[in-house]
Amino acid sequence: MSEAMVKRISDAVAAVEEASVPKDLRASAFNAAFWGDAVDAAKPVTPRSAATAKPSVGGDGDANPAENYAQIAERLGVTEEQAQFAFELIDGDVRLRIPPSLFNPTRKDAEIEIIYLLAAARQAAGVESATSARLLKAACDGRDKEDTNFGKILTGLHGQGLTIGGPSQTRTVTLNAGGFERAGKILGQIAQAVG
Repeated sequence: MSEAMVKRISDAVAAVEEASVPKDLRASAFNAAFWGDAVDAAKPVTPRSAATAKPSVGGDGDANPAENYAQIAERLGVTEEQAQFAFELIDGDVRLRIPPSLFNPTRKDAEIEIIYLLAAARQAAGVESATSARLLKAACDGRDKEDTNFGKILTGLHGQGLTIGGPSQTRTVTLNAGGFERAGKILGQIAQAVG
């Protein structure tokens, strides 16, 4: 387990203990703290310190998280605050921060939102030019939003702002301008719902 993950777990445990959460709500409170639900959604989420984020995001040795949030925001057509709320830049990677409760309640639609958002952020930050379908599926599963027909849903999105490439075991998703725009609209809707 990485040091960053251990720190994230420790921070969530500390938040639950500090809040004196009743015993029957501790599991839910931990989940909320770990995934970021405990953060006042109206305030922008501050990125992890530069010490915990590898400068390699974006492929530029001089890059820093603030510049990467700016890249993501510009490419998706959203504010930097929205990018910071939605994504976490840590260990040279881009991860989704949006709590599961803010996605569409139907698994299929939530899965589509996650696919566009995560692929767009990772590609906008320069982590990769094509995002692994396995990584996207794992992100959906990690938020309890994986539909049983993930492959079929993903294939159905081909030509709708993204291209699916590679054989079934190593599929990748590459966004075009329409895909980045769609991701920005999805993030805008989620941000608007938060307030």
